[in-house]
Amino acid sequence: DTSGGLDWQNAGAAVSFANGDNVFFDDTAVNFNVSMGSGVNPGVVIIISSSNYTFSGSSLILTNPLYMEGPGSAALTTSGNSLSMLNLDGGTLQLPGGDIVSTLNLAGGTMQVLGSDTVTNYNWTGGTIQIDNGGTSGLLNFPATTTIPSGGAVVWERSDSVISTVKFAGAGSFELIGSGSGNLI
Repeated sequence: DTSGGLDWQNAGAAVSFANGDNVFFDDTAVNFNVSMGSGVNPGVVIIISSSNYTFSGSSLILTNPLYMEGPGSAALTTSGNSLSMLNLDGGTLQLPGGDIVSTLNLAGGTMQVLGSDTVTNYNWTGGTIQIDNGGTSGLLNFPATTTIPSGGAVVWERSDSVISTVKFAGAGSFELIGSGSGNLI
């Protein structure tokens, strides 16, 4: 709420949101459905929760990092999100498509890609990248040679045929599930 409503807490006191404020989402929220207004530009966003958050409304444009850990999930439902830095240590972050992540630091949890998304810089030490969830539109621009780290995984869950020219290597795993067939080159 950017209209001055006292919807946020700061040291136990009700406060209004202002652009540039750091925001923290946890299990104490009354509502886990967050409606983003246009022009909302928070500071650092931290999600540490066992709950399932849904972010809808305008695309999320973050020039500061988004940190996520814990067993919960966060679903961005509007495409065209721009994240300068995504630090994922736990939980599941769902990207709808048309999204850009400048730097991905993936140490744990799952980044679920439901549409065509772009990651510019990968720092992948663990965790899972899941392509789609049984549909046909999930796609991610992996580097030509992608090293899946020990404890890391790519889960390709599309219902159509898959052809990939990416060379996957490393100690992690690649799993092809769903009704589609696959050719890895």
